[in-house]
Amino acid sequence: VDLEFNTVADYVNGKNITFPNAVTVKSNVAYQLRVSSIYPNFSSTSGNLLPLDMVRVQLSGDGQTSSPMVLSDAMVTLLQGSSTGGGSKVYDLTFSTVANDARILDLPTEQYSTSLLFEITPQ
Repeated sequence: VDLEFNTVADYVNGKNITFPNAVTVKSNVAYQLRVSSIYPNFSSTSGNLLPLDMVRVQLSGDGQTSSPMVLSDAMVTLLQGSSTGGGSKVYDLTFSTVANDARILDLPTEQYSTSLLFEITPQ
């Protein structure tokens, strides 16, 4: 996921990027879909850190839309669903930042990254 901040408007308005059809679920029981960062911060190759809570993650599709959840290194439930009845449910995945987050302006211009873990479990 690349959330690039190239203009002042990117900071003022916040950024978002949606990946259509990013998650497909096929389950014969009710389930929950959760996400967490493997690391406690975004980090750059030079060692600078960016707080995870600057990014929100959201799922939408199949008539459901989760609330934007703050990215964390603890598991966060994005969605709870019922059995897919032998079929599949497909969801879009959106990552976003909030508007006017002053913390972004104070960061060195670098590429920051983390790794995400998605977990689906029966309810």
